[in-house]
Amino acid sequence: MRKWLAGVGMCAVFTGAAADAIPEGIKAWMKPNKVRVMQLADGVLSIAFDVPLVSEELFRFHIKGLCQAPLVSNRYGWGNARIQRIDLLNDIGAQGWALPGGRASCERLNSLGGTAADAYLTSQQRPIRAGRVQD
Repeated sequence: MRKWLAGVGMCAVFTGAAADAIPEGIKAWMKPNKVRVMQLADGVLSIAFDVPLVSEELFRFHIKGLCQAPLVSNRYGWGNARIQRIDLLNDIGAQGWALPGGRASCERLNSLGGTAADAYLTSQQRPIRAGRVQD
């Protein structure tokens, strides 16, 4: 019963908007990870992991990977996807972290290096609580 309720909750989180196609490169990049649900809707790429808590370290690790993905090769490119925000969520979609700006934030992050990139990411990331991005 609990898993069914969690599934219903995930559907409620991810069905409020029209879904767009997730670029194959992002799917391939995230495939080795514990991804439960991935959706791109209204410019928001939402990725829910099969974990009860998305730590800041987990968020930073995956964001840096996703942001580097276009640089790895054409196979892992974002294509023409309109990504304006990236949300990394826990297994029920209630908790996690967001990166506003999506592609633009990733391009900025890639243009910086070392501690400047870390400082930029810290200034941009936003917590998600109860399924809502906090300011």
